[in-house]
Amino acid sequence: MSDMNLVTRLDSYFTNISMPWEKKKTTGKQEAVSTVGALQHYKIVSKPGDKQNCWASTPTWAKTYGSQTNILHWCDEQSILYCGLDSGTIHRYKCSKQKHLIQMEEMPEITVHNVQMRIMGISVDSRVNHMFSISESGYLIVTDLNDTETPGGKYLTSTGIGTTDGLKALIHDIQRNILFIASGSGMIFIFNSLPTTPELITKV
Repeated sequence: MSDMNLVTRLDSYFTNISMPWEKKKTTGKQEAVSTVGALQHYKIVSKPGDKQNCWASTPTWAKTYGSQTNILHWCDEQSILYCGLDSGTIHRYKCSKQKHLIQMEEMPEITVHNVQMRIMGISVDSRVNHMFSISESGYLIVTDLNDTETPGGKYLTSTGIGTTDGLKALIHDIQRNILFIASGSGMIFIFNSLPTTPELITKV
């Protein structure tokens, strides 16, 4: 969820800016002073009573950000939730299926995209542990999730798709190793996702 009011978003962005004379944390992650976007987890349970399809929701955990949330991707094989922000950062959360996703562990963020370029699509191929992501910068980036040492994530390849309108949507057919990527101008680019550098098959 995100604050859609432009005035309050601008106020929050300015509030979260760190000035050169302000002290910054030397360890740990910099928390947002004023929340712009948030990721919330709810536990849904059936309410007792005579009525059917009556449900109740209980909040279990939440994360707040100084930028709008834009895209979510759940990798069932890894039990990891990926959250892409307007700032170009991708956050990751390891969730326990045994605990019904109530127990969550925050993982290092991924910052392979340009700063302030909105993340528009995320997909993970758990067979090779590679992440495919697109942003409004017009680039498709492949990140090696096996690398846990490189700060911000280790990107393997960066493919400029050659559109000035940015990239807007990503669908990954993992079984067929095909990526479908839509641009802001209405073009659809189809890639073979099997090579480390995805190969363009055609565009329509």
